[in-house]
Amino acid sequence: MSRAIFIVIFALTCLTFLTEAVPKTPDSSSNIQSLTITNCNVPPCPLKKGNIVSVEEVFSVNKDISKLKTKVSANVLGLNLPFIGVDDYDACPNIYNMDDTKSGCPLSAGGIYKYKNSFKIQGFYPNIKTTVYWKLVEELNQRKSNVITCFQVDAQIKR
Repeated sequence: MSRAIFIVIFALTCLTFLTEAVPKTPDSSSNIQSLTITNCNVPPCPLKKGNIVSVEEVFSVNKDISKLKTKVSANVLGLNLPFIGVDDYDACPNIYNMDDTKSGCPLSAGGIYKYKNSFKIQGFYPNIKTTVYWKLVEELNQRKSNVITCFQVDAQIKR
C-alpha cells in the first residue's frame, strides 16, 4: 500500500504544471544541481522541427548506481506518450565526469556527474504546446526501476 501511495505522490509531483524547466527529485538518491536546454531561456522551450536540442543535467548521487535508462514522454491531448528518439535508451554512454571525460556506469555514491544528450526534433512530431517529462531511472531488473532524476519543462513543437 505504501508503494502505491509513493507512486501516486511521485506522479503528481512530476505532473505538476510548471512554467520553467524544474528539477524534481523523487527521493534522496540524487540531486539535480543544474539543468540546461539549448535555445530555452524562457519556457515554453521552442522545439523547432529538424533542429538538434541538447540537454545537460548536473546531478549528484548518494548511492552506487549500476545502470541508467532514459524515460522521456510528452503530454499529447492528455496522454503521456513516449518521446520517440530519446525514450527508453541506455543513459550510461551519456554520463560524464565534471571535467567532461566519459564516466559511463556504474556511478559511485557521493559522485557528481553530467548527463548530456542531443536529439533531433523529428518532422513527424505534432505542432503542439506540451509538457515534456524527462527521467533517468536505475534499472534494477526488467520489472523494477528507481527514478534517479526527474524534470519537466513546458515546450512548443513547431515548424
